Amino acid sequence: MRGDQADAWSGGDRRGMHAAALLVAGVAIGCPQAPKVDPGLVEVATAVDRSEVLAGKPGEVVLQVKVTARQPARARRPPLNLAIVIDASGSMEGAPIESAKEAVRDVLGRLHGGDRAAIVSFGSVAKVLGAGTWDTGAPPAELVDAVGKIEAAGTTDMRAGLVAALEATAAWRDQDHLSRVILLSDGRPNDPLGLVDLATLAGSQGMAIVAFGLGIEFDETLLTEMARASGGSYKYLSGADQIAERFQTEILKLETLVARGVSVEVVPGPGIEVLEVSGWEDLSPGREAVIALGDLVGGKEREVLLRLGYGERSHEARVELVDVKIRYLDAYGGSGFQERTYYVGLRATEDAAAAEASGNQAIRERLASVHAHLAAIRAAEEMRRGDLAAAGQVLTAGMAAYRQVVEASDEVLLGREEYGRLERLRQAVERADAELAARAREEAQAALDRDGVGALSAPGQPVGTPTAGLRTDAVAVTGTAASAYYSSDEAAVPAAMPAAPYEWSEPESEMILEEHSGAVESLWGD
Repeated sequence: MRGDQADAWSGGDRRGMHAAALLVAGVAIGCPQAPKVDPGLVEVATAVDRSEVLAGKPGEVVLQVKVTARQPARARRPPLNLAIVIDASGSMEGAPIESAKEAVRDVLGRLHGGDRAAIVSFGSVAKVLGAGTWDTGAPPAELVDAVGKIEAAGTTDMRAGLVAALEATAAWRDQDHLSRVILLSDGRPNDPLGLVDLATLAGSQGMAIVAFGLGIEFDETLLTEMARASGGSYKYLSGADQIAERFQTEILKLETLVARGVSVEVVPGPGIEVLEVSGWEDLSPGREAVIALGDLVGGKEREVLLRLGYGERSHEARVELVDVKIRYLDAYGGSGFQERTYYVGLRATEDAAAAEASGNQAIRERLASVHAHLAAIRAAEEMRRGDLAAAGQVLTAGMAAYRQVVEASDEVLLGREEYGRLERLRQAVERADAELAARAREEAQAALDRDGVGALSAPGQPVGTPTAGLRTDAVAVTGTAASAYYSSDEAAVPAAMPAAPYEWSEPESEMILEEHSGAVESLWGD
């Protein structure tokens, strides 16, 4: 390691955590007496948004790293070490808990010899309802019986449920098993503090969490952070009828697992600095970046985009940009721990036209897409909190930034997934804001009628002297647009009362969660 390692990107000791996860996953199996050959199912491609940079001036470039898993010839996976953790709080009573039980039964029916599983439920307390190993094709009787013991009651002690799951599967987290937690919840945990840290611990032990949020009352931000911290994934379920299908999909994906514990390390050359790893905002700018990508199944691709800064270079100088190191455990061929290094360099030139001609607009647009997905996630989270003003600001800025990079007609832009998502969210904020403005105007007019002051002027027009008697408590609800009604005489009329969080209807909440989930899947989906 370099002496300036203190400036490295970090979100905890990522390099150490990755090594620990690989040891748990089974680096030891990479040392058999007859070494196996890497089947070559993991492919890496690097590219930059320009291959030539202008000499004599500092600047920045965008580096793209793509890690792709080719589809294996046949389905095959290591034995599974699975914990199924079901929210059995009172809000799950009825169809949700019954659908969850059916989904668990379906999962049990898809496991086979050598697999191990534990079933955990949590409400006011957590219970390990059963655990067992598949000796044959049939599920262990104790696990089949355990499903019937799941009953909905109590509050939502998610922490206790996860702790119980980790303890119940600890003895099985060995070099031969693939470990997973499937977590289903429809509500907010009693105490969210420390849950992301707990998920990080699970990930360091090779236990990735696949988190499912059901309905509209759960905390999508928390579940997303927990899934990412563990190297897993987050999924949104709008209805209980989706549980079985989505559980099934997660199990089937593991049949084509190609690589475990995939990580990308970017080591900058002399005078190069990592400015941003887009989509990994928990990392801080510095000299190096280690990005944990989790496991990779056949047919899937993961992309990392980085902004890299460079200093002045002389004409014709070769710019040693970065070394890109890819590390993973071969989960399909059993060849053990793999590491490869890819060098990326540039050339400095005094020819501005040549530098411009070397540009790669597609990579710049990919970075704009990532930023748009991040804007959608932030905006959706603000909308779920009921903060229309904050959501509107994020959406306006996100759409403007996208248009600066992607020059296209409105029709083309709206046809793009990431921009269309921002526009749909913007329209929802606009509808909600208009509703609040109309409500505020009605309440203000009612107050004027009670006081005998007169009529409220048209929307957006100065209110003026007739409203001088308006009481500050006359406006119970205001939105961002409502302030236009109260702007002419700030000494006499309030510009806007503090707005209570906006409450979305169920269909609108589902739409916001769908858009949030879509952006999360586009950025970090497996």
